[in-house]
Amino acid sequence: GLQPHCHADGDSALAALDRGDCEPALALLDILMPVMDGHELADALRQRRPQLPILFVSGFSPRRVSISDEGGPTALLHKPFRPQQLLEQIRLLLEQV
Repeated sequence: GLQPHCHADGDSALAALDRGDCEPALALLDILMPVMDGHELADALRQRRPQLPILFVSGFSPRRVSISDEGGPTALLHKPFRPQQLLEQIRLLLEQV
């Protein structure tokens, strides 16, 4: 199974990664987050782990959200979503690594 690690903001997530507190198989990021947005955190994560799968979630219209597929696998899940949709996206991303 998967072991989630939750962080209050991008800085604390990066600090935990840099300390070796966690070795994520995947990052689940909201587009809008405190301190740094999801895109900024994704860039910082990819500098450290280039092939890390990243799943963005957003309540914005699909036309207003863009994601880059540079680096590892990337996907976008629009809110609201059902738990099964989240699990399916996670499964699809993890299959790509």
